[in-house]
Amino acid sequence: GKKGNRFDDAPSTISWRVEWHFALCERVFVDRGLLETEVVADALRRLLENDVLQGRATRHLLLPYARAGVDGLEVFLQQCPRAEVALSASPATACSTGPAHGDSGSDEEDDGAPAVAPP
Repeated sequence: GKKGNRFDDAPSTISWRVEWHFALCERVFVDRGLLETEVVADALRRLLENDVLQGRATRHLLLPYARAGVDGLEVFLQQCPRAEVALSASPATACSTGPAHGDSGSDEEDDGAPAVAPP
């Protein structure tokens, strides 16, 4: 039969780059490729629990948050300026707005990253 390309069987989902900011510990962790179908609490739980086998021994770096537990935390999501422009104007306009890659190089604007805070 006909050979398809490698995208023929791929699910139609978006992968997000997510920066987790833990202000009390002055730490930032990055998830590259967090699926849009993933529950935010599950992604956060992976950071707060030690899993040495998967290279995620992070609990000791985030003790105030780990002690509070996922159910005791509040997560705030923000859109980077490029996403706001894409929604209000057009994706083409967003492509020429600010630095690429989530505006992480901009000192003047909010970086658009989720912030995690104890209640």
